[in-house]
Amino acid sequence: MVVVLLFTWTAICFVPTFIFRFLLFNEKVFGFVAKYIWSPGILFLSFASVRVNGRKNIPKGENFIFTCNHESILDIPALFYASPTFLYFIAKKELKKVPFIGWSIWAAGMIFIDRSNRKKAMNSMQEAGVKALKQKKDIVSFPEGTRGNGSEISSFKRGTFIISKQADIRIIPCSISGAFKVWPSNQLKLKPGKIKVNFGKPVDPKNHVDKSDDEFAAFIRSEIIKLKTTPQ
Repeated sequence: MVVVLLFTWTAICFVPTFIFRFLLFNEKVFGFVAKYIWSPGILFLSFASVRVNGRKNIPKGENFIFTCNHESILDIPALFYASPTFLYFIAKKELKKVPFIGWSIWAAGMIFIDRSNRKKAMNSMQEAGVKALKQKKDIVSFPEGTRGNGSEISSFKRGTFIISKQADIRIIPCSISGAFKVWPSNQLKLKPGKIKVNFGKPVDPKNHVDKSDDEFAAFIRSEIIKLKTTPQ
């Protein structure tokens, strides 16, 4: 029942938003609705409260790559709610062709990358970084590539860190805890609970030029583990 309510609320929020986005010629309509209307509603219907730490670590007037562990579908509304800015996601180019979902992702201003082969993937990631800088977008990345079990954080894929280095965009490490307990990835049943979102201090890729992309990824992963395991 709750899952049906969540999908209904999503439709109520974003079908009109999709229309207003084109009437106003402004993709930020999606960001406003996602942060101030959709995500609070999703969290309320999920009986999930959110505690945020580290907002003061995010300087104003600069765009970042928010790099997070991934526990649950609820990570996304929790991040929209917790972040002081509008957030954008990097999505696979294939999603652009999916009716309704792909159109909505495109209309919301999300950044698509082509991962069909190594060369195209590298070019797409470079373009993604340029777009993020030019359009002043804060990007969210889940470099594990899939949802975890709420306890262990899997190794990170390096795409995010290639973008960070090539476009010289600082990374905000971000840990999410408790979302898996509220809505496990392998279940439709939700349980009331608290989600904790911790933002770390910005990490400058220029200070890690001696590291390979994989080593830089491992370093950020270790920072997120510290945020997740250290009492706040």
